[in-house]
Amino acid sequence: MIYQVISDRPYEEVCSSVEDVCKKHGFGVMKVYDFTKILEEKGHPISKNVSTYEICQPQFAAELLENNPILANFMPCRLAIEDLGNGKTRIMTYLPTNIVNLCQLPTLYDAAEAIDVTIKKIMDELKG
Repeated sequence: MIYQVISDRPYEEVCSSVEDVCKKHGFGVMKVYDFTKILEEKGHPISKNVSTYEICQPQFAAELLENNPILANFMPCRLAIEDLGNGKTRIMTYLPTNIVNLCQLPTLYDAAEAIDVTIKKIMDELKG
């Protein structure tokens, strides 16, 4: 299940604040995919701005991967950001609790739930 929030802030403003907001909450931005630009360069332009930010909280990632390397398939966490037009922006993610449920790792649920809380705080702050 995708968790999402809608912001009344413009896309560019939301995107420009991702790194600082993540850092404030102990996450770092590992990579950014500007799909609008990437697809245009590949000859398949799209009509809206869409980006994905790979974010990571290293301590949590290390703990998970030490005993559950299957989770590498779902890491790092991602924030997808979509320009809805008219100054509105959608921020979306797939929460870690959904991933541990999918992988049938119930012993990790509490840890994943704690990360869910932080990611939701990041998204709420980006929402403005």
